[in-house]
Amino acid sequence: SNLQNGHIGSIHKVFPLTFHGPNPNIIPLRYLLKENVIDKSTHQKTLPPYINFWKPQASVKILSDWTAYPERAIPDFIYNNLDIVKTKNAYWYKPVVDVDETGVTSEMHVPINNTLNSLSLEVSFSKMGISRWQLNQRVHESLKQQKEQFGFADSDIDDMRKLMTNTNAYLLGLTVFASMLHLLFEFLAFKSDIEFWKKNKSLRGL
Repeated sequence: SNLQNGHIGSIHKVFPLTFHGPNPNIIPLRYLLKENVIDKSTHQKTLPPYINFWKPQASVKILSDWTAYPERAIPDFIYNNLDIVKTKNAYWYKPVVDVDETGVTSEMHVPINNTLNSLSLEVSFSKMGISRWQLNQRVHESLKQQKEQFGFADSDIDDMRKLMTNTNAYLLGLTVFASMLHLLFEFLAFKSDIEFWKKNKSLRGL
């Protein structure tokens, strides 16, 4: 039997619009001539170290995929994101709903405080192909691993998001291609130098 995309019931996605983060108004000052000494102004000492932030945008993506997958041959990466429903005749999976946060950078986050009377929220809906969806999932996993395993700061992750969202896709691809060519030429030059010194028997003329 096959697993197919069917119109069964309703679909939903839970997406947090707020998060807890460091207070951007607290800027520690470090003495350059003393070790492990951090000074804060009197005003900064009264501020809470962490506050709530509001996400002003939510880009909802609906996966447009009607592939009939064999029941026991579904790729793990796709299977883990499917909501499967069993009927009398077959198994069906509901359309995948994803919220893309790649374009929501730290500059767009709104600090929540007592001075705010209302908060705006821009919600957009669009469909997305399976190739683009898999690429987004891979990017999110890569950013998460860089933060957890390699110690990347939130500012570094934010810069990478800006690079991906604010740069034209063709220009970004051309930059990656040029970088790969540059690495290839460096490798060939290094290889040529090694071969030259292997064959060289004398330093005369050098």
